[in-house]
Amino acid sequence: MATLVSSEDKPESRSRQRRKKGGDRWLAEVKGILCLVAAGFLLLALTLFRPDVPPAEQASPVGPVGVWLAWVSFQSFGYASFFFPLLLGAWGTSAFVRPLVARGFIPVAGLGILLTAATGLLGHGAAKGGIVGEALATGLRGGVGNFGAWLVLLAAVPVGVLCVTRVSYAVLARVLKARLAQLRRDDSARADGSRLGSRSSAQATALAGESSALDVFTPPVVVEPSRPRGRLAEQGLAWQETFDFGKGGAKSFQLPP
Repeated sequence: MATLVSSEDKPESRSRQRRKKGGDRWLAEVKGILCLVAAGFLLLALTLFRPDVPPAEQASPVGPVGVWLAWVSFQSFGYASFFFPLLLGAWGTSAFVRPLVARGFIPVAGLGILLTAATGLLGHGAAKGGIVGEALATGLRGGVGNFGAWLVLLAAVPVGVLCVTRVSYAVLARVLKARLAQLRRDDSARADGSRLGSRSSAQATALAGESSALDVFTPPVVVEPSRPRGRLAEQGLAWQETFDFGKGGAKSFQLPP
């Protein structure tokens, strides 16, 4: 038997879901603020902590809680403990902006791989990876040797980044190659434009020099007669003006009386 479903229920369900999402927004922002505060507190505690001094003898602005928290972090993960405030800060920021990484099990596993690789590298290279780093480095050295331990730990870093970001390295390489090619084309076009501009400016300067040399204005020469002639002298006219444009074979002329 067919069942009729009213289409009027769909807008109501959508509006209800929208209100539910808007109601959960403030809760996510509260969690984000708490994560940012915890990240700042842990970062300050780790920065001010001195591993060579017992925690009972240290006085820190973060108090005994911060001192003991930093001591536990350094004893467990060494200097890789600075990874934790970065994670908390990124998690708190994702409540206000769009997160750069996807959610799910794979990104969390990638973060675990990165943390393990960091502690292992510090424990294997400088003996500053804490208990976890020392145990991991010792196990790898006993299994694959010194060189093999370096290879395994270094290979874990790009694997962890790939799990967190889910961005293909092949796609990233193609994008970088295209960007570099575009930059080269822009530089070559800019260089060609500058060469054409300098050449056109030089040609314009040469043409301006030639036109200024050709367009030299020569005023007409006024030739005065040596003495007045005829009835002009009797009428009070002393002389007549004769204009001489005699340049390049041109003849002079005299105004009529």
